Amino acid sequence: MKEYIAKKHGKQAKDYANVELSEEEKDEANEALMRTEAEMPISDRKTAGDASESGLVKFVHTIMDINEARK
Repeated sequence: MKEYIAKKHGKQAKDYANVELSEEEKDEANEALMRTEAEMPISDRKTAGDASESGLVKFVHTIMDINEARK
């Protein structure tokens, strides 16, 4: 999060090492990261949970749109 805020202000992440981010900055950075990840292909996204379930989701998505299957 600090890297995102630092880059937004034209600074380096190390300049923000000891800076406490406000809740607003944390929310903004989190939303930006979520949007960026949502634009990534499913096969490149981080997954949480069981490894076999994550593998199945990534595999099935190569065959059919997993978001459509979830609906």
